[in-house]
Amino acid sequence: MKKIISGILFFLLFFLISCTIKNLDIDYTNVTIHKKTPVRRGNPNYIIYPLTFPTNAPSAFIVPFRIITTIQENRGFLEIELTKILYHNWLKNLVFPKFIMSNIRVKKLDQALSLARKAKCDLLIYPTITYCFFGGNTGKTYIAIKIDIYETLKKRLIWSIIHAGEITYQDERDYIFWRTKQDMPIDPEAVIINTLAQDIYPPIKRWAEKKSPIFIEKKKKRSKKGE
Repeated sequence: MKKIISGILFFLLFFLISCTIKNLDIDYTNVTIHKKTPVRRGNPNYIIYPLTFPTNAPSAFIVPFRIITTIQENRGFLEIELTKILYHNWLKNLVFPKFIMSNIRVKKLDQALSLARKAKCDLLIYPTITYCFFGGNTGKTYIAIKIDIYETLKKRLIWSIIHAGEITYQDERDYIFWRTKQDMPIDPEAVIINTLAQDIYPPIKRWAEKKSPIFIEKKKKRSKKGE
């Protein structure tokens, strides 16, 4: 019995040491471990992509997300709010040498292409939210997006990508000696959009920089012997 108790205490001590102290709340009765909320998603689906490289590094112009699904929340500037998340992610990662965002919400592709041409940009980023559900801090938030990229002069679609992700709240879990608590972000939808933008951009950036191949397979983790 003593060996079992000693083993449990040793495991608990090892577990606590392995965690960073900022993720722990310790009081006289219990230990709470705060877990970061993950965004669950698959891989982006590149439905259309170019087979040739651009002549020069292209400039790009992005219009606010079109939302073609019903939203249960009354947030008048949601399209612009979420577009800023994607825009700043790609701006930070230098996807295009020149990248401009418009705050003008457009209803038709021709209107968006006209704005891109006036800004003297080679490409138009035409994003759409095809489905979304906002669960706040106590439910599931799910967003599906479609990113279309057009050549502004030829009006030709050269990229079309779909992607989706979700954040789900989980109740606290009690493990006798400690408990885990999931820290939900204040704006789950912003976290999802930022994660999807991060997933999508690498092939586009490699294409813009004329790097071959534009798609790089992720290295698989080596399995341990006996697995």
